[in-house]
Amino acid sequence: MKSRWTLRATPTASSCALSAPTARLAIRIIWSRRGRRAIRFWQGTLDGQLVAMQVRPIANGFRLAHQGYEVAVNVFTESEATAARLMPIKTVADTGKKLLCPMPGLVVSIAVAEGQEVKAGETLAVVEAMKMQNVLRAERDGTVKKIHAAAGATLAVDALILEFS
Repeated sequence: MKSRWTLRATPTASSCALSAPTARLAIRIIWSRRGRRAIRFWQGTLDGQLVAMQVRPIANGFRLAHQGYEVAVNVFTESEATAARLMPIKTVADTGKKLLCPMPGLVVSIAVAEGQEVKAGETLAVVEAMKMQNVLRAERDGTVKKIHAAAGATLAVDALILEFS
């Protein structure tokens, strides 16, 4: 679940205070420096409690890690936030029971048949890309439900090769 907060930033020489006008939230961030490079963590107070988090830059924001939890935080101006709200939310497809082509290439061979039981590590197919043959192996035990590609077929990235039941 995504939450959206509008925060007001008040920077100083060595810290930044963030406050949310609609919520009871106050964060004071103190950036640490060692030499010329900023250390990739921040420590500050969150509702009066001292907190330290690991920070990694990502597109349009940061990924914060604290006590085993990770969260992506996007930082936008008001106009960017308005435009971001209009963007469709991507849904991640469940590919756990599918073998997808990892790169564009030519199917050299399919090493299994429909209904065949396979063990983890067993060869499923061979795809040739840029004159290199890539062996695609089963990640876990299962049964081949349906084969969607044949030897000699040219496939794009993420094209369905076969399904498991």
